[in-house]
Amino acid sequence: MQLTSTIQAIHEKPDSGVLIMTGGGSLLLSTLMTEPGASNTVLHAEIPYSAAALNNVLGYAPKSSASAVVARQLAITAYERGLGLDPKTPDACFGLGISCALATKRARKGDDRAFIAIHSQRETRLTEITFSPIGDASAESSSEPSRRQYQETALMNVALELLCGYLDLDFPYSPTTSDFELEHHRAEADPAWRPVIAKTRKATPTELRAPALFPGAFNPVHEGHLKMKGIAETLIEKPVHFELSVKNVDKPSLDYLDLQQRVSLLAPHGDVVLTNAPTFLEKAELYPGTTFVVGIDTLIRIENPKYYSSIADRDAAVARLIALDSTFIVFGRYYNGTYQHLDNAGLTTALKSQCSMVPESTFRQDISSTDIRAQKARDTQTRDAL
Repeated sequence: MQLTSTIQAIHEKPDSGVLIMTGGGSLLLSTLMTEPGASNTVLHAEIPYSAAALNNVLGYAPKSSASAVVARQLAITAYERGLGLDPKTPDACFGLGISCALATKRARKGDDRAFIAIHSQRETRLTEITFSPIGDASAESSSEPSRRQYQETALMNVALELLCGYLDLDFPYSPTTSDFELEHHRAEADPAWRPVIAKTRKATPTELRAPALFPGAFNPVHEGHLKMKGIAETLIEKPVHFELSVKNVDKPSLDYLDLQQRVSLLAPHGDVVLTNAPTFLEKAELYPGTTFVVGIDTLIRIENPKYYSSIADRDAAVARLIALDSTFIVFGRYYNGTYQHLDNAGLTTALKSQCSMVPESTFRQDISSTDIRAQKARDTQTRDAL
């Protein structure tokens, strides 16, 4: 009876959203749908159960389908889909994502676990569930299939508690058990970020004119980034602003947990402009006359045909960049097995004409955020194996 009343209270709220879950967690969806008024809450739902289906939703193949990152990316993907499905108002739209690896007959490394994320215009929430190893579980939940059923029920209750917390509703049942541990994360939006996330503004308020921008994901920011910024500022004799796009060409958008972390690390080293402009053409349209600070690998991607419908479309985009007086300060990089620079990167003459190359003698640092993340992942795996 308490659960029925809780579901009814959820449906009476003005908030509605999209739910995407990777198989485990579907009990939440069926529970929401069994009470009248579900259409007030659920705009759309998806269960990308296979790896191919998940890749199609995210736009890339994650190393693991059961992770906090995947749950958060599912939530923001769900939120963006909700915005396109005519929610009552943008600030009443949410996305909920669930990623998990629950009890199964297949051999699997690591604990049974689940990740539940909610994203909206105002905040991002994440709850991580780690289930106890089978040998430590209580008698009533350790056998198959009862262990899977137990985990599904526990996951549903934790997800409902998270959703109720987001909706400012009381949740009557807070599970207290030795069979799993919970970890909660939450990031509220800076008011200036909200319109950018909701796509009602293309950038955070700024009066930049003919600016210098250093676009990047900065995941994480490292010494090479800071040296590039300092060298560029010396060359052009004006400040260089970090530019962080919430939307990525290849992957889901950033949520507030991402933004909170990245902006906090960038802010001590300069101003940060937040945009909804994933391509350089969109950035240039926002800020004509911009000097962009880029690595050669980024410059190569500007002309990569895979990002365009045709070569003619690519050439038209480059011509538009030139018409908008976009220029580039370019840093070489060890990339695809060789140190690449303007003379060996295979760029068109048109784009090269807008570029100034920083000599290798001035800057060369074979470090990348990708390498740092990979090393961090290896360190984590080693630590967990001890």
